[in-house]
Amino acid sequence: MNSPSPAPSPAINLRLLAAACGVSRMTVSRALRGHPEVSEATRKAVLKKARTMGYKPNGLVSVWMSHVAASKRAANRPVILYCASHSTIIPYERTVTLRKFLSGARKRAEECGFDVQEIWLNQPGFSPRRIEKILLTRNVPGLLFAPFEEPTANFPIKLDRFSAVAFNYSLKDPALHRVCHNHFHNVWITMLRLTEMGFKRIGMTVHPNTDRRHNHLLSAAFCRFGQVHGTAAASGLYIDRRPTDKEPFCKWARRYKPDVVLSNNNRTVDFVRETQLVPTPKFVHLDGEYCKAPAFAMLDQNSEMVGAAAVDLVVEMIKHNEVGVPVTPKTILIDGEFRLLEPG
Repeated sequence: MNSPSPAPSPAINLRLLAAACGVSRMTVSRALRGHPEVSEATRKAVLKKARTMGYKPNGLVSVWMSHVAASKRAANRPVILYCASHSTIIPYERTVTLRKFLSGARKRAEECGFDVQEIWLNQPGFSPRRIEKILLTRNVPGLLFAPFEEPTANFPIKLDRFSAVAFNYSLKDPALHRVCHNHFHNVWITMLRLTEMGFKRIGMTVHPNTDRRHNHLLSAAFCRFGQVHGTAAASGLYIDRRPTDKEPFCKWARRYKPDVVLSNNNRTVDFVRETQLVPTPKFVHLDGEYCKAPAFAMLDQNSEMVGAAAVDLVVEMIKHNEVGVPVTPKTILIDGEFRLLEPG
């Protein structure tokens, strides 16, 4: 006669973990979430015991707790800081993409039971030491880093107590998880739509710093599309080192004779007219959020969706107590949409 199978071991829950650690369930819960009121020694001891006992958080409980948190007053919500680093506050406030990142992040954070507040890191008197003190004093569990002005920026503050996510590619050190516009895809679908509409000679202008900030994905997509589809030769890419000077652009355009020009510079539409090419090349704005010129089409980069996705990522990290610089950073890409503004 077969002996009965041994009863399965009970699932390790907060009550059992708390008993093993000799602390309350509330302390264990806060330690797992990296709550600032729990000492570093207690947090490490709880995490070590959780790994030893094979504790795994219940995803359904996390979802329910998020729902409960979302019903609380905003004043009681944990704060995620949106960190802006422009050299002066004026260009930051006038940068549409950064404001849309923030808007999308705030809407999504409210749904998740969090509050997003912004902080300008380059305001007078903000040394790295003071910034670190402010972050610790305010007990913020999560940080969102808006894009930096320089293409290869660094942030000299230790992040070992924070869940942190960067927007786009300009923050190089530390290498964090990031959420980005899908620049390669966006240029590719724009060129594909234009090719389907019958355009043969597609040109693109891009400032070298802009291309560097986007990890050279704009120029890479343009050149690779030309190789695959044979519609854009290498001469169709104009590296716009002097974006306010029309003469170099006009010289390039008269030589290449594009029938459509992609650019994120509103002045390009005036430069195109100055070439006196017949017919006048069409203008497609690669960043529709800044499109102030009469354009044939534009690319909507869905920046609010990027902001929402960044909050989703940092909230997931907070719930799993993922802090500091990741061993293997991951990148989430948000596709843009090609939009026709006048009949083809």
